[in-house]
Amino acid sequence: MTEVQIRTEVHKMVDRLDETLLAAIHSMLQTYEQKKEDDPIVGYDLNGLPLRASLLKEELLQELEGVEKGHFITIEDLEKKSEQWLTATR
Repeated sequence: MTEVQIRTEVHKMVDRLDETLLAAIHSMLQTYEQKKEDDPIVGYDLNGLPLRASLLKEELLQELEGVEKGHFITIEDLEKKSEQWLTATR
């Protein structure tokens, strides 16, 4: 089924719902929309999967913690390594 077909079918189903189920679905959709607003998509990974702000924040805090513990490479060391990489390809 295509997205358009699914949307059409869902719209038809919603039109036939009783008041109780309609209210429950409305509540679920409001919660879903609120979550999207509270945790927006800020980018995509290499596979095209969305990256949410909360996950990115967590990853950045872990990286910052690593830097504070001395887990980093200096520009000078990076330049030496990149020179080695370039030498290997020549």
